[in-house]
Amino acid sequence: MSRGKKQQPRKPWQRRANSSRHFQCLYDDLLDSPAFHDLTAREKVLLIYCRRESHGRAMAEGEHDERLFYMNKSLRTTIHELYRPSDTRQFEHDMGSLIAHGFVDLVKSGYETRTKSLYRLSDRWNHWGTRAFGTPESVKTVHLQNEEAKAKRERLKTESTCNHAP
Repeated sequence: MSRGKKQQPRKPWQRRANSSRHFQCLYDDLLDSPAFHDLTAREKVLLIYCRRESHGRAMAEGEHDERLFYMNKSLRTTIHELYRPSDTRQFEHDMGSLIAHGFVDLVKSGYETRTKSLYRLSDRWNHWGTRAFGTPESVKTVHLQNEEAKAKRERLKTESTCNHAP
């Protein structure tokens, strides 16, 4: 005789009655990391929704890596209500920050083809703030690359101004 799965009792402070059995596991290591503390509140919320999507549509469409996810305009504006439909810049900035902090990697950009971008959860955040940390060019969004180029131009401009001062 086989035993059935023993269901955990629903705790009202954890979820609504008769709701989904899905949950997000956030370890203290992640929550206490310097990389997580450096994120803004909005970026932290985006990260939670990215983790939620990682077992979603990308897995259903034949991708075999459980870390893969999409975060298209419909998901971030209509379904999760994280951003206004007209606020693409804020999303690009926040996703760029998640990539720069090592939480997310860009797998396939849909920027030029006007398709969904494919992302992957990353463990690079473990090394954030150390010499071992780095963000490969291949995982950066176009927005993040442009922001870094702009910061580099400003830094070079400042350095050349300082060098010419009497």
